[in-house]
Amino acid sequence: MAWLPSESASASVLKALAAIVIGAYAVGTLRRWSTRTAPSSIVSIKLSVDLRIALTERCGRRVEGKVLPDTYVGGWLTTIVMRPDGTRVSRRVAILYDMLAVDDFRRLRVLLRLGKERESNA
Repeated sequence: MAWLPSESASASVLKALAAIVIGAYAVGTLRRWSTRTAPSSIVSIKLSVDLRIALTERCGRRVEGKVLPDTYVGGWLTTIVMRPDGTRVSRRVAILYDMLAVDDFRRLRVLLRLGKERESNA
């Protein structure tokens, strides 16, 4: 680590300790995110035809906003880019094909595509 002045024994111990702490934090974070147990994990999505979206987080908070044109709709991956009401920062949600029932994923993709077409024609 460049910020340590010398390669003494205490510096090596400090480097090892820092690596262990960072590694443990990374493993814990990945486990929480991969199992969707983080408080900010999305448990419900409601999308209307006018591209208004409401996300419900695991902690119970409801985030409402507008779907932005940067949203990508693909066969096995859909990324929703939305701007919550009253904020300037966008939020992104990645949805893989096996996260929803087949019909629900198809309906979501159709709603997003039709909404994008309506916005581009308006």
